[in-house]
Amino acid sequence: MNERQRLYLIQARSDREVLQLLASQPACHQLLYLQMLTEKLAKAYFWRTPGAKALGHAAFVRFIRAIATNRRVAEGIGFRDLTRFGEWIADISDIAYELERLAPALAADGPNTEYPWPRASPEHASVEHDFAFSRRLRSRNGFNLLRMLDLLLENFENWF
Repeated sequence: MNERQRLYLIQARSDREVLQLLASQPACHQLLYLQMLTEKLAKAYFWRTPGAKALGHAAFVRFIRAIATNRRVAEGIGFRDLTRFGEWIADISDIAYELERLAPALAADGPNTEYPWPRASPEHASVEHDFAFSRRLRSRNGFNLLRMLDLLLENFENWF
């Protein structure tokens, strides 16, 4: 692992710790830290090559698609069959995509976890918004995504 990867990884791990502290706080705060940790985890992975500096906020979906054929990750998460792991990655890709779109830069004038919207004439604040996405995280795929994130953060150095 190079130094750039390490820097993004330790920040992602720190974001995970803060996320755990936010369990009783409004969903916007929890989702903000979840979105940030997934983006930083993805960037830790992609910084193994010089092109990572061009990554924007939409890095997490690319990351999970990139690891869909990684046997070490699949087995570490509990999949013995790489094909089934790839299918599962496809299933959770839509949740990952929705999570990325909560970043203000990708949300356009829709709900985001940080700023009132729409930008030109704010009518909604994230702290008051009922993020349906929070309920999706309580689904089976959402639970498995969160479990995968914990395992990736814990085993990053061994798996990549």
